[in-house]
Amino acid sequence: MSKKPRYITVDVVLRTNHGSKALIRAFEATDEYVQKNDWGDRDGLRWCIVVSLCPERNADACIRKFCEETFKAFSPKANKQWFRAGKREFFIGYDLAKRGKKNHCFQDHLSGETIALAANLKAGIGSILYRQT
Repeated sequence: MSKKPRYITVDVVLRTNHGSKALIRAFEATDEYVQKNDWGDRDGLRWCIVVSLCPERNADACIRKFCEETFKAFSPKANKQWFRAGKREFFIGYDLAKRGKKNHCFQDHLSGETIALAANLKAGIGSILYRQT
C-alpha cells in the first residue's frame, strides 16, 4: 500500500431549490455518475446534486476539461439551471494514504487559467482529504 498521497477525483456539487432535470440529463449524456439528494431545506437549499467527473491525470486537467468541453456542450436550459443553483463547487478528492515518516506534506496545483474558468462558471473549488485507517 502506497504511503504517498494521490489525487482521486473531482466531484461537482450543486445546491439548488430550482428544477434540475435538464442539468442532470446533460451530465448523464456525458456518462457522468449523478446523484440527487433531498437535503430537506437544511440550509435554505433543498436539493444537493453530486456529479463524479470522469478522472483525468490531475485535478487541474479535470476541472479544465469540464469547463472548456463538457459545460460548453450543455443545452441552454441546462446552463440556466447551473447558474440558478445557489451553490456550485468543484471538490477535489485526495487519498492521503497511511502516514509515513517521509510523508510529512503534500501539495498540488491549480493553474490560474483553470481557476478563472471555474470563476466564469461562478463555481468555488474545495478539497476533500481522505485518510485510510
